[in-house]
Amino acid sequence: MRKILAAVDESERAIHVVTKAVVLAHACSASVRVYHAVAVPQDFPAAAHTGARDLLPARLHDLAEEWL
Repeated sequence: MRKILAAVDESERAIHVVTKAVVLAHACSASVRVYHAVAVPQDFPAAAHTGARDLLPARLHDLAEEWL
């Protein structure tokens, strides 16, 4: 199976990237995966060295929902 990876950011042209990827995928019978990398917010220190619950996954999920 053919796959196309469309990497997007928060720019205005992200929608155009996804649109072009879908058109290309349709033309060559491929699937599309959209990848949006996010930076770790600076207000979240690394939690690996502590026993505290890591709140980062929930925060990143919230940010992703806001972006969508």
